[in-house]
Amino acid sequence: MKQGTHHWYKELKRILELLVFKVSIADEAIFYKVDGNRFLILAAATDNFTITTNSCALSTETKAQLNQHFELVNLGNINWLLGVSITCNLEDKTIALGQQAYIEQILARFGLSDACPDVTPMEPGADYHPDSPGVSPTLLMPAEKTTYREMIGSLMYCASMTRPNIAFAMSTLSQFLEAP
Repeated sequence: MKQGTHHWYKELKRILELLVFKVSIADEAIFYKVDGNRFLILAAATDNFTITTNSCALSTETKAQLNQHFELVNLGNINWLLGVSITCNLEDKTIALGQQAYIEQILARFGLSDACPDVTPMEPGADYHPDSPGVSPTLLMPAEKTTYREMIGSLMYCASMTRPNIAFAMSTLSQFLEAP
């Protein structure tokens, strides 16, 4: 299976280079093309492509060229990627990213659907070290530790994708994964 993926990538890269794409230095699954003042970025996830461009004509040309090598299925404008909803407003020239469904799924998974929302994701100045007077001395069972880790991991994904406002809280709380 690993070899098949490697061979697919090599073939994809070969074809995209024939079409004058360059490989991103930051991520080898990102290819880009600049044609005058037009640009196109193609992100590949196995055999799924996400195309971002400032030119509909360049997008159409590229899809036609790719279709000569692969059978493409055009799913239209992107509105969902990696659990993130994407809303584009061409008139206002804005893109909004959201994870409402993912967050609701996390809340339901951990029985917190009825939790009260709060503006501050973490109490300012709180001390969470084990010897702190506000921390319970009761040790968690292994299953409870696992649940805590799963909660933190789920929220870290939110912090890195669409919710930077909780990044500090997640960073702080992740320091206590062994002894929450």
